[in-house]
Order: sequence, then C-alpha cells, then structure tokens
Amino acid sequence: AGVPAPADGATSTFVEALRVRYVGGSASAIKGKVDASLAGTHGGLSERDAIRQSTLELLKMVVIQDMGVESAGEPGTIRATCPKIEELDLAGNPLSGSWDVALDIAGQLDLLRFLSLVRTKLPDPTPETPPPSAVAKAFGGLHTLV
Repeated sequence: AGVPAPADGATSTFVEALRVRYVGGSASAIKGKVDASLAGTHGGLSERDAIRQSTLELLKMVVIQDMGVESAGEPGTIRATCPKIEELDLAGNPLSGSWDVALDIAGQLDLLRFLSLVRTKLPDPTPETPPPSAVAKAFGGLHTLV
C-alpha cells in the first residue's frame, strides 16, 4: 500500500510530511494529535502512535517523495524532531521552487550525507543564488547530492 499523497494543491512542511509518512494518517489529523499531546502523556495519541512519533528522532534514512513539501516549517523544528537523518530523499516535492527551502531543510540536519532533490523544480543556481556561504553551511557535510 502506498503512502497517502497530499490533496491537489495541498502544501505541507517537512515535519508534517515526515509524520504522515512515518506515523500515518493525514497531516491535519497528525497535527491535531500532536497538538493534543502537549496537554497530557499521550493526549490523543494511541500508545502505538506515541511510540511511532518518538521514533522519528531515531530515523537515519528518510524517503518523502511527492509529499507536497513546500517549506522547512518553523526554525529548529526539523532538528528537534529528527536529528539523526543521514540520508534524505525529497524527490518530487515542490520546495516552493526555492533553493532557500532545500538549504533550510538540509541545514537543520547536521548528520546529512545524502540528499536527493530529483524532480524538484528548483531554478538553475547562479553565482549569487543561492549564496555560496549558505550552500557551504547547509550542504557542507554531504557526500552525495542528486
């Protein structure tokens, strides 16, 4: 069975897509459960979902293809949610058509070594865009970029 793709025109943050892919359910349902979990031990999450949610921080290899990822979300959220990602496949995500989004996502993943941006519609880089210093900071640890 496949992973539910976002509805036409739906957008999501990296962490919303991650939760849909690895915890299950729709982005809005997962967001509601996670918001509710702030109020109590499991706060709306079943014990199974709470365990799955906590394992996001252990993920090393993540595939989030064609999930409508438009943004990195709030600063620091990716690093706090899934700091151990080493391999990331973002193929087919719009990333708002901006290198800034790709750099923001990668820049929060200190252990990232492999990144796939296949089928993303990013503009051809120029000497100024994205800025070389931002590229070096976000992609400096990569061994492979496709």
